[in-house]
Amino acid sequence: MYRLFLILFLISSLSGYNALGFDLGDCSNFKVELKITDSTNGLDNGIVEFDVESSSEAISYFLFGPDDQLVSKNQKVVENLKKGKYIYFVIDKQGCKKKSEFTVN
Repeated sequence: MYRLFLILFLISSLSGYNALGFDLGDCSNFKVELKITDSTNGLDNGIVEFDVESSSEAISYFLFGPDDQLVSKNQKVVENLKKGKYIYFVIDKQGCKKKSEFTVN
């Protein structure tokens, strides 16, 4: 699922074609920040909180885990994360997008 989503995301970003079906708008104010809480004592208790600044509300959050499986969809706070590298996508109503990664230690 991650690879299909990534392909659609890249097509949309590189070609100007909106493959994800959102109305494209001004993305100059679109920012995504994360607050990451690492797991402790070897437990799967890491947390990530998304803070999105946008001229429209963020409507879609996708978080993929260390095994490239979808961990959460449309949650601003995701808990019970195990150690590893995560990839996220955030897309707002105007079609502004952000893809990046982070690590839970």
